[in-house]
Amino acid sequence: MVKVCLFGKYNPQYHRYRVLKKGLERCGIPFVECQTGKSFDSSFKISVFVLENLELAKKFLKLKRDFSHIIVCTDLFHVPLVYLYSRIFRKKLIFDPITSYYATRVYEQGLIKKSSIKAKLVLLYEKMGFKLPDRILATTEEFKHFFSKLFSLPLDRVSVLPVGGELVTRACSDNPSEGDTFRVTYWGGFLPQHGLECVLQAAKILEKNTDIMFIMVGSGFAWERMRKLSIKMNLSNVKFTGYLPSVKFTEEISRADVVLGFFRKGGRASRSVGNKVFEGFALKKPVITGSYPAIRRYFSHKETLYMIEPENPNELAKGILQLKNSPKLRRQIAQNGYDCLKEKFSEQKIGERLKNILHTI
Repeated sequence: MVKVCLFGKYNPQYHRYRVLKKGLERCGIPFVECQTGKSFDSSFKISVFVLENLELAKKFLKLKRDFSHIIVCTDLFHVPLVYLYSRIFRKKLIFDPITSYYATRVYEQGLIKKSSIKAKLVLLYEKMGFKLPDRILATTEEFKHFFSKLFSLPLDRVSVLPVGGELVTRACSDNPSEGDTFRVTYWGGFLPQHGLECVLQAAKILEKNTDIMFIMVGSGFAWERMRKLSIKMNLSNVKFTGYLPSVKFTEEISRADVVLGFFRKGGRASRSVGNKVFEGFALKKPVITGSYPAIRRYFSHKETLYMIEPENPNELAKGILQLKNSPKLRRQIAQNGYDCLKEKFSEQKIGERLKNILHTI
């Protein structure tokens, strides 16, 4: 019988794993979780590696090991340990990386210099780690080919499992903003691939439209830099909420008239279909995002979402105005996006795709 162990230092409430767990449940696949609740430093240090793996090892060895597959969630640094377990206890090993630590730190965030010894060590470790599992999961075809090329993996060792979305009950396409304000809403971790400079530049272009407000929900990597840039640009039509607890977060995003996706050129953005796209679909909100290969593979402009050229604030401003001035287009995109999610990317559909992958390993 197929049974899964979800393993690693991951947030069980993160969108990817909420969808994945509900998908397993909907398809009748039992699972257990071996997840550390402790918070360790996220930097690349031997001490962190040891502490996290000791914590997870204790939990793993206490489990009733009647599962057939282990899925390592997100963190590559646990793969060698779990590889050892998988061979000792005869389990199939799957790694769900979301992205590459090396590519993120070196290319996206610029936190590690490509020429440094640290970068070379991280890349070497990742190449080793990506070759150990029986199967790698990729969220898009673009990520599949990226992993294959970067880590010299055969394409048949990588399977595509889209992020997907939850068919939530709070969908609210007919719940407009309060008053006369048209709310353009972003939420997330302020990551480089989100291209938020483009969003602030579009806000500057639209600042004379006093009924349009940009709402920036969350905190993270570039939050402080974006906030300071907003002040420098003297933007009165941009509001930074910071982190919001669950209830207030839901209230805030439910008031959105338009949801923002990714806007950076190239890199991770070009390979991704972000959580915000699927979350926007689930809320029956029209999503506006950059036009990337991964996006165009699944969706159509002005049908399931609104696409613009990445890093083009003029196009973004134009798209926001068009959506603002056409309630019919907004409703059409919102409904089609929700229908697309329901037909192809719901928890049930993601569960079915994962079930098929499990049966092929």
